[in-house]
Amino acid sequence: MEVGEINPWLFQVEPYPGESLSHFLGRFRRANDLTTTGLGKAAEVGGAIARWEKFRFNPPPSRPQLEAVAKVVGVDGWCQRCFKIFGEMVKSQKSM
Repeated sequence: MEVGEINPWLFQVEPYPGESLSHFLGRFRRANDLTTTGLGKAAEVGGAIARWEKFRFNPPPSRPQLEAVAKVVGVDGWCQRCFKIFGEMVKSQKSM
């Protein structure tokens, strides 16, 4: 008998309407007993999770980063919504 790769499982957490990225990531981590480092490693975004949870979006999340996190947390459409919010935030900061 061959031993295959063990696929980890995570509890699914749905974002609340209007919930911030920071709050959602914190709820997801607590539901799955993950550290910021653990979620960052799983999504291959490094220390970005810790920055985002503290509302430090400089530099803002990139589309590939958000897609990687969305894949790990398993929320379809979440990446597009977040990217739209960050795009608007960057535009408003440039107009200041």
